[in-house]
Amino acid sequence: MIQNPKKQFNYRKHLFVFLITLIVFGFGFGLSDYISQKKLSELNNLREDLQLDILSSETQFSILETAICKDVNHSSLASELYAIGERTAYMEEALGHENPQVIRLKKNYSLLEIKNWLLTEKAKDQCQAKLIPILYFYSNHESCPTCAKQGYVLTYLREKYPFLRIYSFDYNLDLSALDTIKSLYRLTDPLPILVIGENTYSGFRDKEEIENILPEIFKNLIEEEGNGQIESVDESSLEKEK
Repeated sequence: MIQNPKKQFNYRKHLFVFLITLIVFGFGFGLSDYISQKKLSELNNLREDLQLDILSSETQFSILETAICKDVNHSSLASELYAIGERTAYMEEALGHENPQVIRLKKNYSLLEIKNWLLTEKAKDQCQAKLIPILYFYSNHESCPTCAKQGYVLTYLREKYPFLRIYSFDYNLDLSALDTIKSLYRLTDPLPILVIGENTYSGFRDKEEIENILPEIFKNLIEEEGNGQIESVDESSLEKEK
């Protein structure tokens, strides 16, 4: 029996298409796996860099505690702390809130912030430093839809007024030191929560509200800024960042 040439042609055509499709999909999966591995490698390098930065900052805290009034504002350390916070947030966004590595990094960073906060309070008491710390408690859960907005407001104020120190904490992070702070200030919902001086403020606050509830030292510094004694940041550039 002679095979129909048309059927033979169709068979070869389908086989050819199948092989091409297999090659394309194989290349696609291989490329996807390569990109994923590269991204994972970059994140691992970032994690290691963050751990070194945290260790370096802890060492700086120890040095400053021995001569705290010699660098009363320790602004460079505060800037470094904020940079670590931004990279930690990037890790969290890339790997997810529940990733074990992210949780460990957030715990280490939170402890670093607490140490910086205690150092700031010590500088205020012992050196009459004109610094104002604000503790900011947020949540990444859907239960706090205004937390991200509150973060933008605080970033704006921190950039505008160099004497502000903003310390951001995940309210749901399982960390005993944070539990102690929450118990000390009797923090309760709703989030976000701000601690300014001895007072706590629950719920979203815009920049005007925060400026109005800041203590008297803030108002004094605002007046000095108006006299050109304190350098402020151009508001238009900050709006672009937002």
